Amino acid sequence: MLLQVLKSDRHSNIILILIATILLWGSALLEPVAFYFYPGESSMPLFHYIDNMFPEKATLTVAILGTLMTFINATLVYLLNSKYLFMKTRTYLPSFLYVVFTSSVREYDTLLPSQFAATLYIIGMFLIFRTYQSSRAIGDIFIASITISLASLLYLPSILFLPILWISVFVLRQKFNWRHMVIPIVGIIIPWYICGSIYYLNGHFYSLINILRLNTFSTNLFLSHDAVIYQQGIVVFFFVIWGILSVMKRYGLKKEASRKYLNIMIWTVLCSIGIYLLFATCSYELITLAGIPLAYLTAHIFQFSKSNLWFNLLFILFLTVIIGSPYFHLITF
Repeated sequence: MLLQVLKSDRHSNIILILIATILLWGSALLEPVAFYFYPGESSMPLFHYIDNMFPEKATLTVAILGTLMTFINATLVYLLNSKYLFMKTRTYLPSFLYVVFTSSVREYDTLLPSQFAATLYIIGMFLIFRTYQSSRAIGDIFIASITISLASLLYLPSILFLPILWISVFVLRQKFNWRHMVIPIVGIIIPWYICGSIYYLNGHFYSLINILRLNTFSTNLFLSHDAVIYQQGIVVFFFVIWGILSVMKRYGLKKEASRKYLNIMIWTVLCSIGIYLLFATCSYELITLAGIPLAYLTAHIFQFSKSNLWFNLLFILFLTVIIGSPYFHLITF
């Protein structure tokens, strides 16, 4: 029943998404947790302004803002598909799965820089998708690269999503244009150049260099011994592979634009894996960005499944494992 409701385009589903977000954040709302940033993370040029607004981290206000950011990003996940219809139909299922993926580890149910970075990244995807058969592609590519650059000023690993811009150009544009390769670099550089100039003029340029060093080379050990995240990761990995196979199975039935958009989603998953491997600071926090393509690919399995008892039970089992992982452990260390 829940699966059939989420697969539909009922506007009342937005209330269901909001309720699901509040319920999954319920523990953090009742007992707010303080998130311990790795060295330099909370000092990123844009995020430190937000962080300084809340000297006390374990507060209801911080938890409410984190809940709100999760809901906003889930809504944008719905709107992206609603505009470009690469899932073929308008559906709230990816939004629901995004909330589940990003809200199922209590330690991360708080206000994070990656939440703001995810908002900017989704806005960038709106612009990138718009370049398909567009005569104004250069402007959209430029602005999209600026959104990714701004995202990296909040959460540094976001900058490694730059290759997605180049991949998107190759996937979406029929003719090669060298400007499409150069423009993203210019768009990435401009916000960082302005940021560096401000730090330099205020005599804090070496502080910025140190912040970047800490964000690049600090070691984040949160994932090392967390059975909950490994347990969730195994299940999500299985379903994402299944989702990619599901896309491939229906590849010939999709419109050309839908195939290209879903290709970009698959590349985004691969890019997220690369970011995790390259940045020692990356932890489960990356899920706020990686959860975007994961939500679409996992939703693809259920969106086009037959409405039978088995798929409904499978969906409930999937949710039970992801949401229930903090409460029962199949993997232990």
